[in-house]
Amino acid sequence: MPSNLELMEMQTKALFIHDDNNYIRYINDSDGDLAPRLFLGRTHEGNVIRFRYDLPKSIIKKLTNLVDLEPTSCKLSRDIVFLEKIKEILQEHQEIQRVFEGPAYKLPRGIAFPSDVIKITKDNVYLLKNSFEYMLSELQFREPCFVKFINENAVAICFSSRITNEFHEAGVETLPDFRGKGYATDVVAAWAIAIYEKNRIPAYSTSWDNNASQSVARKLECEFYGVDLSIY
Repeated sequence: MPSNLELMEMQTKALFIHDDNNYIRYINDSDGDLAPRLFLGRTHEGNVIRFRYDLPKSIIKKLTNLVDLEPTSCKLSRDIVFLEKIKEILQEHQEIQRVFEGPAYKLPRGIAFPSDVIKITKDNVYLLKNSFEYMLSELQFREPCFVKFINENAVAICFSSRITNEFHEAGVETLPDFRGKGYATDVVAAWAIAIYEKNRIPAYSTSWDNNASQSVARKLECEFYGVDLSIY
């Protein structure tokens, strides 16, 4: 089994397109948006840090020296010790646009397959035209994909939002009128089973303020392995 630090390395490779110098360039999805200027993945075993390719070397040096001082043995749910200083350094380059931070989990093995969940393929993706229409054009980039149906209506979906040969990260959405009913948990469970059948690792990450997503992680008894921070 991979260590927490190894899982964070896998997640980083799944999240971003890297260049030959190990700088991150783009988000690893079909849109290909620019990567954050700084990504920091923290685990109890160490930190994973990546810089965007266009960040000046002087800024990278300052940030590297600062992150090297970040403790690895403290409670990961607390704020990064040097977060404000990190922001100050990045602002020397340009104004911060947004910050994303939250927990990362690995889905456990042995989950029971839920009821009323269907695997979506090219043959039945038309079933999503009235709820998750974007999947009609994106399915080929998002498989495997599972959907919860209530009264023959698709109400919750889980798919692979980031993919490598060893690691998949979940993308999850529930229609507003059907939230809080456990449907997201069902589709994530079905998706995780399918990922393990591929001999790959299913992961699930969210933000600290997304209580609904953290509830899914608790219900499925996901294994917390770290916290990731992205600053744009």
